[in-house]
Amino acid sequence: MEVEARLDDVEELLAGGLPAGHVARTVAAKYGVTPRQVKDYIGVVYRRWEAERSEDAPYRREKLLRKVERFYATCLREKKYGPAAAVLVLEARMTGAFDHAEVRERLLAELGPPPAEAGAALAYVRRALLAMINEALSSPHLDLQTRHRIVSDMAFKLAATQSRADVELALSGVEGMIRQHQDQLPAADVIDADAAGWGTAPGARAVGPRALPEPEEDEEKPPPEG
Repeated sequence: MEVEARLDDVEELLAGGLPAGHVARTVAAKYGVTPRQVKDYIGVVYRRWEAERSEDAPYRREKLLRKVERFYATCLREKKYGPAAAVLVLEARMTGAFDHAEVRERLLAELGPPPAEAGAALAYVRRALLAMINEALSSPHLDLQTRHRIVSDMAFKLAATQSRADVELALSGVEGMIRQHQDQLPAADVIDADAAGWGTAPGARAVGPRALPEPEEDEEKPPPEG
């Protein structure tokens, strides 16, 4: 029982937001134990919390919804319509009332998987931005200010990627042409005619530039007589 009392104190202090070191010193001074032993208690509390979260996970969303509904009813009963409206929006988001899964799946199907190449990836992003702008313009769930903000933000990002995307696409085209040229069959090797025995016949004039004649050396002239 004493150990459970210590664990309860540790859990209460941890739930209050106190750091583990402060909890260890406080509980150690209260029960006359070492801080190291209290750290073992802290580990036990953490493991209990983890087990409770794992067991409670399937029902956590429903519990939150029940709390939201009770808070909404309390706000209406006390005629606090502002907080009631905020809670209603929160509940709508939690229940997926504003979920656009169908639109998102259709958009992903139209775009296809993103490419790995840089230039094609930029073009893919531009197509996605255009689709998002179209969705924001046609969505009935957005008010005028929100629609204007989203469209302006998307248009700025679209303009910021325009020049780079064009350059990347041009470079991708050039790289494709080079790669296609490299994949073609190699041209015939250049053959040395003299080495292959196809040189000019004896006495025939060689075709092509000829070597320049060697310059003649000037003979020394005797000095003029006097």
